This record gives sequence, structure tokens and C-alpha cells, in this order.
Amino acid sequence: MGVMIRVVNAPETPSVEDEAAAWVVAMMAETVPAHTERQFDLWIKAHPDHAQAYADLCATWQAEPVAEALTAVKHQRKNYTHWVIGLGGAMAACLVLGLVGLNSGTVGLPTLKPQPTYSASLMTGPGDIQDVALPDGTRIALSGNSALTVQFLNGRRQVELTRGEAWFDVAHDEARPFHVAANDTDVKVLGTAFNIDAITEETTEISVYRGKVQVAVGRAYTDLTPGLKLISHLGRSEVQRFDAATTPDWRDGWYEAEDIELGRLIAEVNRFAKVPVRIDDPDLAAKAVSGRFKVSDPALVLNGLQQVYGLKVQSDETVMVLTK
Repeated sequence: MGVMIRVVNAPETPSVEDEAAAWVVAMMAETVPAHTERQFDLWIKAHPDHAQAYADLCATWQAEPVAEALTAVKHQRKNYTHWVIGLGGAMAACLVLGLVGLNSGTVGLPTLKPQPTYSASLMTGPGDIQDVALPDGTRIALSGNSALTVQFLNGRRQVELTRGEAWFDVAHDEARPFHVAANDTDVKVLGTAFNIDAITEETTEISVYRGKVQVAVGRAYTDLTPGLKLISHLGRSEVQRFDAATTPDWRDGWYEAEDIELGRLIAEVNRFAKVPVRIDDPDLAAKAVSGRFKVSDPALVLNGLQQVYGLKVQSDETVMVLTK
């Protein structure tokens, strides 16, 4: 006698088990976007029950009938939202088969994701620019006071820029797209040269110098070609043109500014400053400035701002505060 699976209307608020089932399906994907991984980490950390429910379901997934049900759900990508949000897709099959909770004593958090073939963490201090060659031939220049992580998987090369700015010259590999996540953006390329600046936790700038990249900001996708840059701020993005004839000036310690906010300039200065520079006045931070600044010499920049714009610097051993 066959097993009948009946799909019922979803409750308004999914149960923890439904949410865990949705994450099992999402993490089964051959490639998992960086923003999905971050959302998964946040969900796991939100409540101890989340990790346990995910662990239980991963263990239950080893049972052949559930594996078949989950695989079927995974391949129904067009109906993914209905299955996962509506009932918890895979969990529906688990409930009907009576397999949920068989391994409630599971300790730790299993993963269905493949292990990386290569991983590394890079970090620089103020004024320290680091050039790195990855095993695939990709080259990265990491600006001062910046940090990133690298992972190579069988079908994906993944970088997360957690702080600061970096230049990427990516080796072409159609079988393994190169992804870079920074704040709320995710950049996908095959082989190209581009720069990413995580200006603040809310603002990211991606500039393309060679090839083509696709930038995801939330559910919006934008293709960028040489001479185009995308600025993302709080989930909204804007595309602008720039001169892509030369590599970014910061690699030589310079910053070209044309009517940019003073706060942005100071963010660049702080990539090199041994003593951080701060602006407490929001109006002053928003003041437009222009010029070519030697940001690798913070004292020279601050001296120029005092002379040209009449600003003042209050300093001690721990911080320099820029004021009117």
C-alpha cells in the first residue's frame, strides 16, 4: 500500500521544525550564496532550539525515504517558495513518514555543505597593504586596516570582505565562479579585475576595471562592465561611471576625491592612520571636499584640510577629532 502525502494549509507562523527543514533544503544547494550563509548563521544563533532542530533533521535526513523526499523538494526549484514557506517542504514528508525527532539526542551541529579544498584568512593593520596570490592564480591586494576570508569549494570560490577594501584580479575558471561578499552585496565573476570598498557597514562600492561582474543587492541583480561602479547603501544601489584606465589610487597611497563627503575621505585616511581620525559632527562629515589626497600620509591630509577648509584637529594618544 502506497504512502499518501497530503499538503495542508500553512500556519501563519512556521514552526522551528519547518524553518529547520527550509534551511536543510537551502544548504543542500551545490552553491550557497554568502548572504544565505550569513542568514543561516543568524538563524542558528537566534535560539538554542534552532541548532538542535537542524541537527535532528540532518540526522534524520540519512534515512533513505527522507533523503528521497528532500531530493525531490530540492529539484522543485520553481515551487521552492510554496514548499519551504508554505509547509516546510521536506518537513511535510518527514511528518507523514513519522521520522521527525528520532535523533533528538544529537549533539553538535552537522552540516550538509562540502568542506573547502582551500581556506585562508587575511588581515592588515593601518598602513599595511598586502598582496596575495591564491592557488588558482587569482591575485588580491588588501588595503590597510582590512580583512577577508577565502574558501575554495568544488564548484565555487568564495571570499568575504569583512572590513576595508581590496582589489581582485580573478583567474578565469568557468567551472568555479568567484564570489565576493561585502556587507549586503554579493559579487559573482568568472575572471575579471575589480575593486570592492566596504566604506562602512552600510555602504559598499564595487568598481569594475576588466571583464564583467554581476552584483546582487538583496534580490536585485546588476551587471557591471569596465568603467562602471555600483554604490550600495542600506539595501539601495546606484550605478555611476568612473575612469577605469588605471588601477585604484589607494594601491599607491593616493585618493582622488571629487565632491565626496569628508567622512568618506576620513574613512580612507583611517586605512593608513596609526591613530584613528574621527568626526563627531554629522554636518561636518557630510561636507563636500575635492582634491588628490596622499591618504598614506594622514598627517599631510589633515594639515591640508586645516589649511584649505579651515578645519581643526584635537588629538591625544588614542584619537584625532576633526572639528570646524
